[in-house]
Amino acid sequence: MYLLQKDFYAKVRPMFEKMLDYETTIRWVFGDIDAPCQTYVDGLTNPETCFIEMIWGFCYFKGKYNEQFINSCLDSILGFHAIFADNKLLNEIENNFLTNRNYKRGTRRSYILNVEKFLRNKFSFIELPGNYELILKPEEVILMYNGKRAGHCNGAYNETLTEINIDVFLEEEHRNKGIGSLVCAKLIDYHLSQNHDEITWGCDGHNFPSIRCAEKLGFDLICENEMIIIQ
Repeated sequence: MYLLQKDFYAKVRPMFEKMLDYETTIRWVFGDIDAPCQTYVDGLTNPETCFIEMIWGFCYFKGKYNEQFINSCLDSILGFHAIFADNKLLNEIENNFLTNRNYKRGTRRSYILNVEKFLRNKFSFIELPGNYELILKPEEVILMYNGKRAGHCNGAYNETLTEINIDVFLEEEHRNKGIGSLVCAKLIDYHLSQNHDEITWGCDGHNFPSIRCAEKLGFDLICENEMIIIQ
């Protein structure tokens, strides 16, 4: 298991160009900007298997099945991680390495904003009820209810790439009322006004409220990847 240095990323980048969701993610992982990601390979001269570990717990495997390499990678993973790989490689990992671990299978959906659809859809949203208030900050919108914080919409924002990834949370009693889409729309409007050119959304395939909200806001599905979640 070898840590791949930035000068050698060109050897493995083509493996992931159809797997990682956006060009900005590719640039984030492979060093066009400063990012807390680690890239490991089975050999430095002619790598055939590669493993990427991101700071927020997403792991990507690509290449040929290599038992020793994959085993050493998995041994380094602590706590909650989501593993992505081609389906065949994912099955090999599940069958050979996870028999003594708690895990579950799932999918991860990735979306990108269709601006025309968003601008068209947002006029059909309900108005924010009078006992609610939205506080706008560049990195988030805070939902207030009767003077108390009730939720937020964050934007994981990269200033260099003018890209933002939307993440929303509401306290349970404020869900399923159409309020989440209003909170997100407020943040999206702000970033569109700042000419941020890529607004994305990601969620697990079983998170139906998040899927409905993304589609209501005008996000288009790019891909849905199989994953294993180690718990």
